[in-house]
Amino acid sequence: RVIRRRAVVYCGFDALTDPEIAAVVGQSMIADLVAYAGELYKHGLGPGLPQAEPVPETQIHLDEFAELVRGPEIVQALNKGRGAGLRFSVYTQTLADIEAGLGDRARAGQVTGNITNTIVMLRVADLATAKLLTDRLGQVEVNALMLVSGTHDSSTPESPVDFTSSTQERISSQTVPMLEPGHLMKLPRGQAFVLMEGGQLYKLRLPLSPADAPPLPTDLAAIAQDMARRYRRVPSGEWASFDPSFDLSRLQTGPQTKETVV
Repeated sequence: RVIRRRAVVYCGFDALTDPEIAAVVGQSMIADLVAYAGELYKHGLGPGLPQAEPVPETQIHLDEFAELVRGPEIVQALNKGRGAGLRFSVYTQTLADIEAGLGDRARAGQVTGNITNTIVMLRVADLATAKLLTDRLGQVEVNALMLVSGTHDSSTPESPVDFTSSTQERISSQTVPMLEPGHLMKLPRGQAFVLMEGGQLYKLRLPLSPADAPPLPTDLAAIAQDMARRYRRVPSGEWASFDPSFDLSRLQTGPQTKETVV
């Protein structure tokens, strides 16, 4: 029902208080998602209906990803979920967190191999995590300009020339990595590198919130109250009712106006 209605679902697992319960509940939800994704892939969104609906695109954001990767379900979801319209965005600190959550380096490699179509990396403190981006980049040629100058004294006392001087400019090219891991480990706050579209590298500067920014809602209840205050629920059937103000003839001929002269 959530996928059919294009709804938004927020799940807070409270992994800081009870990581085991959070992992179990998160794993069960992912397993249920994988099962439904298989049905969606085989039969579509409306099985049995005369006209099949297109499979919608479902965006799934997993924060603190290492707390949820405890079983093989997440590997199946990342590996085969795209055919069912699932698009995953995962957020984690280091690659070691994923390996620790799965307990298997090979399975952690499966996960990173399926979620790295687009990489957004801010400053990291782990060399292996930085290499996840830099190892995908190629080598580039850079030109180096070297200035050489020197003087030579004359060895002939009778010569009117006391010394000679020379200045040279030498241009050489060398192959270097496009980006070093150290560049990612020294990024300033609010800056990041993005690798997308099979190897296109971009540098980002993210705007930071000012000190006098308006306060954020304290909890979800405050957000719901604000939404209820500002939003208006449309009764069922009203969206399909006829409104004379949208009469096509009025749009073609224009509204009839009357002028009164005093």
